[in-house]
Amino acid sequence: MKELKRLTELSNCKHLNKTDRDCITWAIFQIQPPEVDPETGFNGFEFSSWPSVPDKKIFAELTKARKAKKKVIMTQSYIDLAAPHLHELSNNNVTVNEALTVAAVHGWQGLRANWVLNELKANEAVKEEAPKTINDYMKLIMDDKITSVSQIEKNNRKMIETHLRIGKFSVQTEQKLYKIGFAL
Repeated sequence: MKELKRLTELSNCKHLNKTDRDCITWAIFQIQPPEVDPETGFNGFEFSSWPSVPDKKIFAELTKARKAKKKVIMTQSYIDLAAPHLHELSNNNVTVNEALTVAAVHGWQGLRANWVLNELKANEAVKEEAPKTINDYMKLIMDDKITSVSQIEKNNRKMIETHLRIGKFSVQTEQKLYKIGFAL
């Protein structure tokens, strides 16, 4: 309990910057997490401002992704700032869990409604087309509907890499391929 008392005293120091204060708050939270209603929160976080309480596993993945990116800790401030964006997403038929999954997969430190919507639209555009051949993929690449190499099926990706190595594409096409992540 001495540690908790000392950390509480430290958190009230006026000379600390926001990062130091957040670290101290996190340490206090680790020692003694605040009581939270199990209906509206868990792990000491209150999600009552969100459209729904997220799945614990998905929230843990987001927390892990934030820590891995730049050692950013999860705070109640993040949860409160994400609330209006999550409400906007729920108005667009995107669940809290879907939004958090997108943020975790991309390793985003923050969460903005337009980021999630843009990412979901990009994924839907690729799914709707259902490319099967290299020509289908090349058309989508040239139309800027594919923005990452990972969106291309493995076998077709290898074929495109082979064609790129032997020089079958125009300079403009090669530039597009390099832009989305192909390399020699």
